[in-house]
Amino acid sequence: MNYRHLYEIDMLRVAGAASVLLYHYTYRGSLVDGIRIPLFPVTEIATKYGYLGVSMFFMISGFVILFSALHKSPLRFAISRMDRLYPAYWIAVSLTALTVITFTDSIVSPLHYLMNLTMINDYFDIPSIDAIYWTLHVELKFYFLIFVLMLLKQIKRYYIWIPIWLGATITYMIARQPFFMGWFINPYYSPFFISGITLVQNSIRRKSL
Repeated sequence: MNYRHLYEIDMLRVAGAASVLLYHYTYRGSLVDGIRIPLFPVTEIATKYGYLGVSMFFMISGFVILFSALHKSPLRFAISRMDRLYPAYWIAVSLTALTVITFTDSIVSPLHYLMNLTMINDYFDIPSIDAIYWTLHVELKFYFLIFVLMLLKQIKRYYIWIPIWLGATITYMIARQPFFMGWFINPYYSPFFISGITLVQNSIRRKSL
């Protein structure tokens, strides 16, 4: 089945990116005697909520990625995700490392740089060259989960694995169990991915009516 390109998703991505950008550049202030002095007191009434753009991106990812997984083989899915994620990330990390080395007193060792290129450096307790890349780490874990479900031929049985995933997330938030949730798929952002996936379910149901 062919699905038209969803331009509405593109508009939401632009809105989300703009909200995050405005959050970082306008909801800032300087500290004077320990008190935060806003730089943009009028606009920050709205822009202080710009961080919610990140949550929206995770919801969009849940929607788009499941749609993609339903119509691709596991290999094609993995290649398409890596092609979309890694080249731009490698360029960004390289430019960041070069900037840090050139304009600061910090040192970026070859190991630090190479491990950052893998995007799984956090598993080895190696810090990111720039903490802003944390969202990509979350996305990568989500991609891996979907990839595993595709390999197991369970991707279309979301009515089974979504409740399990949601239940494990709630349990972890309450009792920090199952312990592996912390490094497998971030439980604090799982609800946003699940929300996006649920929207795919609703869309499929409407198409089948």
